[in-house]
Amino acid sequence: MRFSGTQLVTGLVWLTALTTACGDTEEAPPADVEFGDIQAFAEEALPGAPTATVFSVDKPGQVRFDATGDKVVFQPASPEPMRFGDWKEFAEFAHTKLNARVHYHPKTGELEGVSGDYAMAGAPVLVDGETKSVHDVINPVGAFLGGLQGYIHVGDERICVRPELCGDVKIPPVDRVEGKAVSDTVSEAAVGTGTFCNASGFCIRGYSINVHTLFHLTNSVTERVSGGTRTERFFCWRGFIPWVCTRQVGESHSMRVGVTYVDLLGTAFSGGSSSANNSEKVERGSFWIGPFNPFNPPTAVRAWATCGAHSGSTLSGGTGTRTSDIGVVRCP
Repeated sequence: MRFSGTQLVTGLVWLTALTTACGDTEEAPPADVEFGDIQAFAEEALPGAPTATVFSVDKPGQVRFDATGDKVVFQPASPEPMRFGDWKEFAEFAHTKLNARVHYHPKTGELEGVSGDYAMAGAPVLVDGETKSVHDVINPVGAFLGGLQGYIHVGDERICVRPELCGDVKIPPVDRVEGKAVSDTVSEAAVGTGTFCNASGFCIRGYSINVHTLFHLTNSVTERVSGGTRTERFFCWRGFIPWVCTRQVGESHSMRVGVTYVDLLGTAFSGGSSSANNSEKVERGSFWIGPFNPFNPPTAVRAWATCGAHSGSTLSGGTGTRTSDIGVVRCP
């Protein structure tokens, strides 16, 4: 695999810091941690603004997106990018709306960025009122912040938080060996398991994403391909607000995803696991937005490989487990 100059410099700085730091890196959440719920409230949604959200704030940096059933979380979406006067204003928004951790340099006190670990169940979508269309959400944090355009403005900076839309990264993967985008900033994006099934034709696939730009995202996803319970979503109106309506049909199923990260020294650390019933997707991930302190990198920066374990089942039996493996170092 080839690396860009930017990644090589970043990696060397980070590796040097790792070998000299005193183990002060942030710990990943334990397996099956119950993240604070994010829920959408239809009656509070306003046109051109992110959907109103609530969550438990007793676990900073941890959030759960619930897009199961008729909960779609991200509607309606703004056609215009969100604008923040500076990083401080953005950090306050991310802390309030996404329960994100806000990081400061330990010596200078300068704001460095925001981070978080998340779990998601279901397949959220964005609705475009102008075209009356519904768009699948691949990257929930980026979609919440970036909306239909995929980027935000912080001061004079234009920051792409949906690299699958406004960058050169092709995600999610569609086959067993998936697109690894090569550019000045990204050397790998996503890799998948391909489709695998149980005896009744319930089929799933898994994939892992590992993107390092100013927006860092690493996650693993298990999603339904066929059989099981299918969630159908379609454009509709809620009064004068463009909305997404849903219906569910099919056989009950369950899915599970587990994620392990590996740093540049080859040290594996857990990202936890999550499961969901009758869901289109179940996902586990971490994000970071902004520069970072190499002596105390957050999870999404520290993780230079993402390793996913994907499985599912219906009453007729299980699919077995397959793994996805993406990054600049190998998974265990």
